Parts: sequence; C-alpha cells; structure tokens
Amino acid sequence: MIASPVPIVSSGARTPLGLTAAPSAAALRAGLNGMAQHPFMVDRAGEPMPIALDPLLGDELMGTGRLLA
Repeated sequence: MIASPVPIVSSGARTPLGLTAAPSAAALRAGLNGMAQHPFMVDRAGEPMPIALDPLLGDELMGTGRLLA
C-alpha cells in the first residue's frame, strides 16, 4: 500500500510565548521560555515555583472559569 501525502493546511498554538503559532515559534527560536515565578505557590524547599503564564488569563480566574476562558 502506497501512502498518499497529507497536506498541512494550517497550524495553531497558544503558548506563554505567543497567542498564535508563528510568534510562539519565533520566541522559542530566540531562546525565550515564558517562565515566571508563581506569586504564592512554593515547592518543598520553600522556593517559588516556576510556571508558564497565559498572557490573557487574569490571576482572579480559578477552576472551571479559567478552563472556559
């Protein structure tokens, strides 16, 4: 059986580095990582936890509201 080619017609990504695939890829190539320190969560050693924040979601959103947003 010969596999037929599958064309890629679009791509998408929403990351802490960008809201679409192109800026996310460019930021990654530039060496950015989008990591920050969590404002109140700490690890077992008492150090602030590193996280990747969504630039459009506010800190006040929690649980289902955050998921739906």
